[in-house]
Amino acid sequence: MRATKLIAVLAFVLAASASVISPAKAQGTDCRYPTSPPLTIAELTVCRNPELFELEQRLTRRYLRIRDELRGGELYQFEQQQEAWRARRRQCGYDTRCLHSVYGRRLDELRAYREDLRDDRPDPRNYPPQPRPYRDRR
Repeated sequence: MRATKLIAVLAFVLAASASVISPAKAQGTDCRYPTSPPLTIAELTVCRNPELFELEQRLTRRYLRIRDELRGGELYQFEQQQEAWRARRRQCGYDTRCLHSVYGRRLDELRAYREDLRDDRPDPRNYPPQPRPYRDRR
């Protein structure tokens, strides 16, 4: 009886942790394994269309690059925006024209987001080292 309860609790914890981890890890459609986790109709359409699959690859690379640069609230907001985009993509279903449009807009958004990151966070390598005050020189 105790062992059964322990197994049930462990199964629940594993299932809960998998759902927490999945949004960040789930970015990028894995066409090699369409049933684990099951792909949506839009994802299956992307896997079957070479042009859409190339857009998916570009978007995934760009998304991961930006996500790696963010922390805290910015990261949370960015992932929420990505989840909203994935919901819009799911609404396209089999419609390749809709999917092309959704991917194009998201790639433009990510390009603009990356440019904003560059503007907000100057690269310290571009600035000469600051001279030390005279009294600290020895």
